Amino acid sequence: MSLSRFARVALVTLALAACQTVGGENQPKRFSTAVDQVAVTPSSKVTVVYVGAHNCPYCLSWESAKDPVIARLRAKGVEYREAVSPFYSNTSAPYYWPDDLKWITTQNAAFVARGTPRFLVLVDNAIVANQVGLGNFPEDYINQLVAARTPKAG
Repeated sequence: MSLSRFARVALVTLALAACQTVGGENQPKRFSTAVDQVAVTPSSKVTVVYVGAHNCPYCLSWESAKDPVIARLRAKGVEYREAVSPFYSNTSAPYYWPDDLKWITTQNAAFVARGTPRFLVLVDNAIVANQVGLGNFPEDYINQLVAARTPKAG
């Protein structure tokens, strides 16, 4: 393998590893509150917040394939939002976040520190799930929240 090819392989490997890095060992990578412990009412607002970065190959993969997933979410009454920074190391910078979601970066910085792609699930503006990685998109969990939001026929 030539040196330039070796260097490219090494850079890609480092970039892929960096996309899965979380900014500190005490910061949670993933969690989901049990659906039966989440206060969900028929009027609850369920939101998925995608946290990504332009220099993350996994994020680029999500960007190219997200439209059908977003359509499914919206069909269920789930709002989809994004906070995308140029670099995975800046995902907690408030200026890359929509104004009404900046509170996440100040009150819950551990939930958005460097691991990308990241999916936060909010119920009535409370974070109930934090998943990192494409293989961890919490669609089943979201379906359970949507089902819990639907009143039971008596």
